[in-house]
Amino acid sequence: MNNTLGTIESMFALRAWCRDNLPTDNSLIAYDLILLIAIAGEKKQQLTIKQLFSSLPHSYTAVRQHYNRFIREGWLAHQSDEKDGRIKYIQPTDKFRQTVKNYSNAANHIFLNKPQ
Repeated sequence: MNNTLGTIESMFALRAWCRDNLPTDNSLIAYDLILLIAIAGEKKQQLTIKQLFSSLPHSYTAVRQHYNRFIREGWLAHQSDEKDGRIKYIQPTDKFRQTVKNYSNAANHIFLNKPQ
């Protein structure tokens, strides 16, 4: 199998995993939110809601819609700043962290165990 075909098939398999396991609702906006929050979490960086919304190249309204759904469904929570209550940090829940860990494991498995 040539390298390009193997990579594309792996990408297709990973998209199927995402569709079945991530709360994206087939939206790249939701997918971007998940990845950005996961990156900040892995780097142990506190991420404010304002930082998140300004970091994505999508409309504020679209980002807010998915973000609010993640809050309602228990994927994310808020944590207030100790000194300034106006500042809210995004707090990934255990559900979010475990799903991202499973996503990373699935991606590694799919890309490392397929002929490239």
